[in-house]
Amino acid sequence: MSKENQKSPNSHKNRANSLNITCKRRGSKVYLTLKDQSGKITFSTGVCISSRLDTGTFTVYKNPAATSLIQDLKSRFYSEYYKLELAGLKPNLSDLKALIFNRVGVFNVPTLFGCFDTYYTNNYHNLLNTVYRKGTVVKCFRMIDNIKIYFL
Repeated sequence: MSKENQKSPNSHKNRANSLNITCKRRGSKVYLTLKDQSGKITFSTGVCISSRLDTGTFTVYKNPAATSLIQDLKSRFYSEYYKLELAGLKPNLSDLKALIFNRVGVFNVPTLFGCFDTYYTNNYHNLLNTVYRKGTVVKCFRMIDNIKIYFL
């Protein structure tokens, strides 16, 4: 048997079948789908486009910045996935997504809206009884809701 016909366990062809990444356009947003033996996950890349998307080459026509970002995400997913495989770990797609989007280790960092909600929810009774009347606290909750609507 020649060397060309022999398959090594770490060959690129074998590894390429373990993770499959596809992209598609929904409205103006670009979505990536990661698929391996354990399952499938689809998520938005955060890239909005107005021109045509070539799903085979991950290319956005007349938008080199978006093309670069999408292709960079694709290569980072492959790179990190294979690093985990080489380390002997079974990659979890959700954890891989968190790793790529730099969210690992910062899940417990609250957002501004989370701080507002926590402060007013946890201290509602203290605020109501000591400093503010009920109407003032209700107005604060309404103000926070209006700020959320404005920014989201």
